[in-house]
Amino acid sequence: MNKIVQMSCAVALASLSAGAFAQCSVTSTISAVGSVAGNTCGHNAGFTPICGGTDSTNNKGLDAFQVTVGASQNFTITVTSTTANFNPELAVIGSPCATTTNCIIDDTAGATAGPDTFSGQPAGTYFILVTDLNAEAPGCGDYNLVTAGTLPVKLQDFSVN
Repeated sequence: MNKIVQMSCAVALASLSAGAFAQCSVTSTISAVGSVAGNTCGHNAGFTPICGGTDSTNNKGLDAFQVTVGASQNFTITVTSTTANFNPELAVIGSPCATTTNCIIDDTAGATAGPDTFSGQPAGTYFILVTDLNAEAPGCGDYNLVTAGTLPVKLQDFSVN
């Protein structure tokens, strides 16, 4: 009987600690620099707070973009709102894309966030977050995310003659 109770407690603790933080659902993967139009409304609504728990989102929506950078990256990120009263925050976190992951870039601004330069970080996978922290309506909306700089080159074709 004691072993059954101990086993039940262990399973309950494991599921509690696994659910203690939220994982994001990736909106898209950025594999080339350029501009992406998006809308945060309703996306990742349960993903709050962000930046290791320091910023509470308004729970109206958050987009997460996955990007893999090389060792010598020179990468600039800007987000501009195209919806009235939607004041997006731009944040970049490491892996995993979870509420407990600390921010590398954390830029709260008016209708424009950035440009922020992403440099000096190790090569690897990162997540660009676009959300609104404020309580005003609408709390989510349309935006343009612009990335510029250098991403790793991926071999598309190879042949030996």
